[in-house]
Amino acid sequence: MDAAGNVYGITVGGGDLNCFPPDGCGTIFKIDAGGEFSVLYTFTSAIVNNAAFNTPILDSRGNFYDTQSHQGGDGGFLFKLDTSGTFTELFVFPNPRDDFKDGANASGVAMDTKGDFYGTMGTGGDFDCDTSRAGCGTVFKLAP
Repeated sequence: MDAAGNVYGITVGGGDLNCFPPDGCGTIFKIDAGGEFSVLYTFTSAIVNNAAFNTPILDSRGNFYDTQSHQGGDGGFLFKLDTSGTFTELFVFPNPRDDFKDGANASGVAMDTKGDFYGTMGTGGDFDCDTSRAGCGTVFKLAP
């Protein structure tokens, strides 16, 4: 939620229903303080496998940040949606097929006052920590 009372979020389906029919790839949305719903961005199959229920964050300028998984199974990516609607991938995590120790399945992000990003990867890392051999995940820091 921002200072004006607007609520932001991500849907795991909807948007372009031709993207992974019949569900869609998901959207980034806003519900303003008056209850008006609007779609800020529609994911495409070229970008995401399908959107995840992560908790997005807003910076003081109103830019929107989160992590998602790419189509094609790499480690995911950190993105920014600025106030003009421009979508930018800020960082692409390593492909787990190349280096699974860094983790895969990015699952959210936080930002400190310096603009550094922190988050978790749901799998990878230490493979001796569980019986599924998928790893127990990792924690990351990305500095701008």
